[in-house]
Amino acid sequence: MKVSDWISLTALIISIISLYRVLFQQRKNLTIKINECSLFRQAKKFDIFLSFNNLSSLPISINEIKIFYDNKILLEDHGITELLFTSSKGKGEYNSLLYSNGLPINLAPYTSDKDIIRFDIIGLKKAKDYGDFERIIKNKIGEFKIKVYTTRGEVETTIEVENIGIEDDPAKFYEKYTNHKKLSNQNLS
Repeated sequence: MKVSDWISLTALIISIISLYRVLFQQRKNLTIKINECSLFRQAKKFDIFLSFNNLSSLPISINEIKIFYDNKILLEDHGITELLFTSSKGKGEYNSLLYSNGLPINLAPYTSDKDIIRFDIIGLKKAKDYGDFERIIKNKIGEFKIKVYTTRGEVETTIEVENIGIEDDPAKFYEKYTNHKKLSNQNLS
């Protein structure tokens, strides 16, 4: 073999390795787990506690989340960080401050994050839509499709309607997560 043949063979091997890295190691690999979700009647809010796991070698940013029922958009994230729950020791000291996370959520390579995402039921198009939304959850039939829009494409998951709780008092939902420190992406003033 000539030197030029060895150079060509080396270039071919490097190209195959590069192709493998692009197609398999650097592809979008985001998993989403829904830990719990609840509709709050009095506050007219719908909160979902999600886990995001970036299993790829590139960072990924979660920019938008939409909830569908029967292929129609029901809710879109409102993208605002809100104070959800406080637990105080007294004298102005807090045991816990719990926030919803406004988007975007930025995940470094091979990292995970847990967040509560808040959807505002008041954002439904018509007043009857809220009643329909609550009836869907009460009847416990079907599933909601969740589409997560990222910098590297869409990821879908579902929530079985039977797994969604209806609460009058949001504090019961949040008390379970008092140790969930969530101050990232905080844009409160």
